[in-house]
Amino acid sequence: MLGRAERLPLGALLDDIAAPHRGVDVDILIDVQDGAVPKVWRAPEVLHGLGNLVENAADFATRDVRLKARWDETELTVEVLDDGPGFTAEIAEQIGEPYITSRPRRRPSAREDDAGHGAQEGMDWGSSSPRR
Repeated sequence: MLGRAERLPLGALLDDIAAPHRGVDVDILIDVQDGAVPKVWRAPEVLHGLGNLVENAADFATRDVRLKARWDETELTVEVLDDGPGFTAEIAEQIGEPYITSRPRRRPSAREDDAGHGAQEGMDWGSSSPRR
């Protein structure tokens, strides 16, 4: 049901966001504060942003990911917690920079490399041989 913009209880939104990332090896627990649960918009920006955080947590968790929601009259906070190893010192120093990853880089296959090279030449973006 992702994608529709409607208001729903916060716990239901978090459950929808967590659903695609639940698996055999990782439990995703949702901890919503007791009391009157706020209704929130199911906006694409929220689904995408929180979904990315939950996906990363699930990828690196050992066993558990926990979504912890708390609120008061002026603020709503959702923490995404996992039991994974955490960031290495090298990665922690780069927090805030674009395109940070600890995942190994994938080298293109020969076919992808050739296709990219041919596309660059076809669009006159450059070539490996000098032009005169």
